[in-house]
Amino acid sequence: MRVYWICLAGACLGIAGVQLLPDLPSLTIISLLVGLMLAAWLCLWPRQWPVLKAVVIGVFCLLLGMAYSTYRAQLRLGDSLAVIHENKTSRVVLRVAEIALYGPDYVQFKAEVLDRFSIKGIPTHIQVRWQAGKWPGIYGKPKDIKDKLPVIKPGQVWGMSLKLKRVHGAMNPGGFDFETHAFANNIRAMGVVKGQPRQLANEPFSSFAIAVERGRDQVRSAMLPYLKEKRYGPVMMALVMGDQNGIAQDDWKLFNLSGVTHLVSISGSHITMLAVLANFLVLWVCKRIKLKGKWLSDHRSIHVLAAFVGLLVAWVYCLLAGWGVPAQRTLLMLAIGYGLILFRLRMSIFFILLLTCLGVLLLDPWAMLSSGFWLSFSAVAVLIWLGRHHAQQGKAGGQGRGNKMLSAFALAARFQLMITLALAPFIILLFSQFSLVSPLVNAYAIPLIGWVITPLSLIFALLAMLNAPVLMVQWLGNLAHDILQWVLDLTQWFAVLPWASVYIASPSVWGLLLALAGVFIVCQAKGLPYKNLAWCFMVPVFLGKTERPLPGYWNLVALDVGQGTAVVVLTQKHAVLFDAGPRTSHANEAGGRTILPYFRSMGVSRLDTLIVSHSDVDHAGGFAEVIAGIDTGMAYASFGLDRFLAEEERRMDRQYELRNRDLAYLPCGQGQDFSFDGVSFAFMNSGQLPLPNVSGNGQSCVLHVQGSEHSALLTGDIHIEQENELVQLGLEKVNIVVVSHHGANTSSSPAFVQALQADHAIVQNGYLNRYGHPHRQVQQRWEGAGSVFWRTDRDGAVTVRSSIQGLGLLATRRAAKRYWHAR
Repeated sequence: MRVYWICLAGACLGIAGVQLLPDLPSLTIISLLVGLMLAAWLCLWPRQWPVLKAVVIGVFCLLLGMAYSTYRAQLRLGDSLAVIHENKTSRVVLRVAEIALYGPDYVQFKAEVLDRFSIKGIPTHIQVRWQAGKWPGIYGKPKDIKDKLPVIKPGQVWGMSLKLKRVHGAMNPGGFDFETHAFANNIRAMGVVKGQPRQLANEPFSSFAIAVERGRDQVRSAMLPYLKEKRYGPVMMALVMGDQNGIAQDDWKLFNLSGVTHLVSISGSHITMLAVLANFLVLWVCKRIKLKGKWLSDHRSIHVLAAFVGLLVAWVYCLLAGWGVPAQRTLLMLAIGYGLILFRLRMSIFFILLLTCLGVLLLDPWAMLSSGFWLSFSAVAVLIWLGRHHAQQGKAGGQGRGNKMLSAFALAARFQLMITLALAPFIILLFSQFSLVSPLVNAYAIPLIGWVITPLSLIFALLAMLNAPVLMVQWLGNLAHDILQWVLDLTQWFAVLPWASVYIASPSVWGLLLALAGVFIVCQAKGLPYKNLAWCFMVPVFLGKTERPLPGYWNLVALDVGQGTAVVVLTQKHAVLFDAGPRTSHANEAGGRTILPYFRSMGVSRLDTLIVSHSDVDHAGGFAEVIAGIDTGMAYASFGLDRFLAEEERRMDRQYELRNRDLAYLPCGQGQDFSFDGVSFAFMNSGQLPLPNVSGNGQSCVLHVQGSEHSALLTGDIHIEQENELVQLGLEKVNIVVVSHHGANTSSSPAFVQALQADHAIVQNGYLNRYGHPHRQVQQRWEGAGSVFWRTDRDGAVTVRSSIQGLGLLATRRAAKRYWHAR
């Protein structure tokens, strides 16, 4: 049995390990090593060297897993968009592959390209966005014009002109990696519809996958009329079929704060519940039918049939749910469990879990890139241990009678507390957040959502599909929704408590490994005295401390915010933010999307100083979200920030609740300076009083950062005229410069570049931006002056560390590179 454990563990590590590599290994070399291990095994076969044999067989399975994963990866990488088609319009024929996501003025869906009109270099699997109506502008709220959008269903074949781009996402420390998400979901290019597409055919049964997606679409279409006006209608949709696209962002915040995110997706408990119900229903029916004077339930074959029906129902529900990782894990475990019962075999539950893990990775080698993979398998492992531990305690001493309801709630809360603690390393690593109310909330939410709301929602969906009487369907939908609303209203009460959740810095690798070792010891070390003390191994994860510079030194991070500016400067105990990044639409800005998640991942709970260089939306777009999301001590700008905030609230139709209601707004200009931990910050721009409502590029704040040994210059969007003024003031050499105006040719004059003699020049610019930033001659000018040139569209966020050892720079895209990332 130990050999089987080694084989399974080796294969799992081999498949998963490839996903951590910056480049794919050579399949030829792996094949040669597999042959070598096989030869070594044959040589060791007659000898009594069990340890060496185990090592060889483990390495052999590891290499087999790597070979399989590499082969699958090569196939997926081969389906890519050629450079010649980048940012160009191509005519394609495609088939809709999945249910569509509808927004107020757009529809988005995954598609399979069928005919590229003999144009090579267009991938088969793409994501298409079809925009309707005019762009409402950066602050304009999209009008709800779904009735003008086409009805997109899986299986439809369309002829379209698409402007295609390769998948490219921002790369920031602690930020969401869209490229990884897209690769794991087999999205190999992004397309935007141009012109008027034409539907060519409707093929709902062209493949099994298309037929399943068409069925899911029909379920959604049947439910929508009853859920349209309901507050938590999208949540009910998610519980029935795993479609989370309609859930509002504020609801996701509620789920994260209270730790119930796992309940609004198809979980293993929902699938198991249906399988068990189907099993018992078959047996219940068979107990009432006689065959040749004998109840059908007395036949062993009926029990096999009941198990098969339960497994079949679970499989159908997994398909309806979108075949996610938790669904795959649950179905495989049920199948293995039913198989063991059928053939009267015995197997360790943890061995079943490991076998299931291998099955999931064989189906999808990139499953381990999703948070659901780690949380799902970890939660099940902890539940298994808790179940055993509780059973042993029950056998040992029994339980008092008392209040059963209170006792059950206390037991559920205790279970949830243990699960929450055991999963804390993963949760903090993935989300930099930990919910303190999660055990209490889950104690009532799990039974109510899992055993009341979900079954009612499923029956409601079935009746809607069968065109049952409208009043009956509406009554059942209202009942399920009312209970759900009561549960989430109570959850909202817990979530708004001041101590409901805390943000914790992402743990170090060693802290994470130590915490996982503690969880393993508590769960697996049988008979070890004082083993509960291993929970202390979790302390480093909860402390969440990150490495900060010594006094007189600084860290500078030029965040990857697209076509905009956001630069963070960290000293030993303080944080400064220069510009707040761009706003690109009513719902999309850099403050909440990039800057605040970065601060949380670094454990920064207070922003001491915020500088907004000027009022252009690519520099001030995230200002309101930043001061509403983090306690801010002071703010400088070249324009009236109070008036800007009032205008922002009017345009957004929203009232921002500032963390610091006494936030002071000051003008930036020569003579203004401050210092933190031995690092001085001084403004070099001329400034103007009184402050205008808006300020342009030429009025940008310019900030000089000077430490004990190294200096940096942050220039905003100043033009050549302002650069010349700085040169005349006696501008001296700096180590780091954030290049003016994203590398536009209206800045970076030869005199300015020569005066600075910067060791490194950093440009913050968007991928394939319409301005062509940075201009080629600007980049050549900086490089000709001896500066190393960095670009956030190519390098991701650039981190600069000033220390006693010298100046160190790190590109996030290079440090976090995986083989699928854009080069």
